[in-house]
This record gives sequence, structure tokens and C-alpha cells, in this order.
Amino acid sequence: MSKVVETDWLTIVRSAGAAVGLDVDQVDLIQVSENAIYRLPGCVVARVSRPGQLAASRREVNVARWLEASGVSAVQAVPNVDQPVDIGGRAVTFWRELPSHHHGTPTLTQLHQLPVRLLIYFGPLQ
Repeated sequence: MSKVVETDWLTIVRSAGAAVGLDVDQVDLIQVSENAIYRLPGCVVARVSRPGQLAASRREVNVARWLEASGVSAVQAVPNVDQPVDIGGRAVTFWRELPSHHHGTPTLTQLHQLPVRLLIYFGPLQ
């Protein structure tokens, strides 16, 4: 069996959500591939990484928060949640669920107008 099949994704998501005070009573699987994605109550999506991705997940959350603070329309990390949460070597992050698909906005232009020096803080975006 592969590691993806053997992983108890639901227990990981519930443990991480409970650790940061999120409602984990009704958790629905959206997808399992390289990461596991779950929908939680309150329009929250949890993402469970493969092992060893804590630093990369931390950068993703930091960049998402920076983009939001800069007024760039992008995926948003759930506010007031200390994340990522490390559960057995897997990073769990919590995001606002995106609305149904719609045509994009000129976000790329906004992104290019942000000061480059702030990107240095977050390190290389891998």
C-alpha cells in the first residue's frame, strides 16, 4: 500500500483543527493527491501537506497574509489562527474557501506593483 492510502488524513485534520480552536465536527473530504484537502464548517478549507513541508507551508501562509494586507485579491489564510500546525511531521494550514469559479481580476498588475524588498522577508518561494 502507498503512504497516501495508509495516512489517517481525517485524524490529522481533526487534531490540527481542534488544536487551534476550529470546529471539526463536520469535516468533508474534497480531495487527496499530494496533499489532502478537507472542507470544515464556516467556509474553511484545511490542507494537509506531505511530510517535511512545514517551512514551505509557513511561507505560503505568510505570503497569503502579506498579499491580503497589501490589498491583493488572492487566497486568504484563516485569520487569528497560528499556523501551520505540525501533526506528526505534516503541516496543516487553514484557508478561506474560495467562491465558485469566476473570471479573474487584474491581480497580477497589483502584485507587480508591490515593493520587492518585502519578498526578501519570506525567502525563496519554492
